Amino acid sequence: MGVSAAASRELRGIAGAGPAAAKDAVVRWVSLASTTHRKIATDIQGLGALGSDVQSLQDRLVRELNTDADGFGRVAARLAALPADGAFLERYEQSVAVEMGNAGEQVTALFEQIATTPKYAEAFRANEVCSNWQGLARAK
Repeated sequence: MGVSAAASRELRGIAGAGPAAAKDAVVRWVSLASTTHRKIATDIQGLGALGSDVQSLQDRLVRELNTDADGFGRVAARLAALPADGAFLERYEQSVAVEMGNAGEQVTALFEQIATTPKYAEAFRANEVCSNWQGLARAK
């Protein structure tokens, strides 16, 4: 199950607990998305230069992951400042749509371009975070 699916499932499960519980869960999941994107970027940088044939892709991937992490961080801060009322989930959807747009699509495309290049596939499989993320990307 991907992160978005897990977050949606948790939100459905706590919807009856009230707006404050929903807000706490949303802020926690959006913050987790920021942290996760930053960790993946760091791990991909930690692989070192993969080679001139994908260096540009690797640099773009790290940049996109960090950009997404920054965006999720801004959304989490904005959401944390909002009141936990009946309109919170609607504001959450608007905030994510405005700030993030189609954020994950570019990251997924770049990741798959590198990870499916045979000589780099093993480097990505050997890195636990990259391997887990690759599995999630393929499951979509």
